[in-house]
Amino acid sequence: QTARIRIELSTGGAGGPWEPVAEDLPDNGRYQWHVPPRISEDCYLRLTATTASGTHVAVGSGPFTIARRPDPLELRFTAQDELSWTDALGRRHFHLYRGDWQRFLDSGEYTQDPALVPEAARFCDLQQSQVSDPFVPAPGRLAYWLVTGFRMMEDGRQPGVPVAMAEGALGQDGAARMRPNDHRCGP
Repeated sequence: QTARIRIELSTGGAGGPWEPVAEDLPDNGRYQWHVPPRISEDCYLRLTATTASGTHVAVGSGPFTIARRPDPLELRFTAQDELSWTDALGRRHFHLYRGDWQRFLDSGEYTQDPALVPEAARFCDLQQSQVSDPFVPAPGRLAYWLVTGFRMMEDGRQPGVPVAMAEGALGQDGAARMRPNDHRCGP
C-alpha cells in the first residue's frame, strides 16, 4: 500500500516533546532538511506512516547529536590598525562589521547602524582577507569586529547553474539561537 509519511524531531529524548519536520511525504525512504539551530545529544526522529489500512508510528533509532559547527572564519589583528582573517570555506567576498560593545550588551545588535552608533562601521564587499581600520575606542569603551563571508545560494539548484550570492549567517550564540543581522551591508 502507498503510505504518506510525517517526520517529527525531539531534542529532549525519546519521549518528546515533538516538533514537525515535514508532513505528507511520499514513502521513498529519504528526506533532506535543514537541521534546526539547537544543541542536543538526545535527539530522536519519529516517523508516522499513514495508509488506507491505518496509521503506524515508529521512533527511529537514536539518540543522535545536533552540534555546533566550528566557526570557519578566524579574525585577528596583524598590526595595530590591520585586521586579517582566514576562511575555512574558501569564500572570496566578505563584509566586516565594527560595533560598540556596550551597545551590543544593551540592545543585542551584532551589526550596528553607523548613522546611529559612532563606533560602528561597515566594510562591505571586500574581495581580500584583510583591511586597515585605524579606529581606537574612547577610553573606557570597547569595540568588536565581526566578519561574514558570501556564499553561493545553491540549495535546491541544478549543479553548474549560476546562482545569486548571499551573505553568510552570523551563526549561533552560546544558547544555540541564531544571531540577528539587522544592519547588514546589503539587502
